[in-house]
Amino acid sequence: MEQFIAALQRLAMPAEPQLASLPDGCCKGDELALDFDNFRRCAGVVIPSEAIPLVEQLDEMLGAMSGEANAELWTDDAIRQCREWERVRAKAQEILKSMKQEPPQAGGTLRR
Repeated sequence: MEQFIAALQRLAMPAEPQLASLPDGCCKGDELALDFDNFRRCAGVVIPSEAIPLVEQLDEMLGAMSGEANAELWTDDAIRQCREWERVRAKAQEILKSMKQEPPQAGGTLRR
């Protein structure tokens, strides 16, 4: 569950700290989405029931952004500028709040 919370916190970060939290040389948008998906699957049985619909909404949002036709949404510039990523951040913050978890600290530091 801790890794799932960390993935949500990373998705909730402002763009610059979000990008800085991942290593150079990778597709950072992919990594953000993959971490969420992987740890969501692992944490599935312990996600609080009130958060499940929100988690499903975030999963659907990321899914709608996927595919070759949306490749432009997965660049670092898109993470900084696209409304889709702003919506992802807002939904991740909403999920954290529903789970009574702390959002990332100012500057994007993950809370433990």
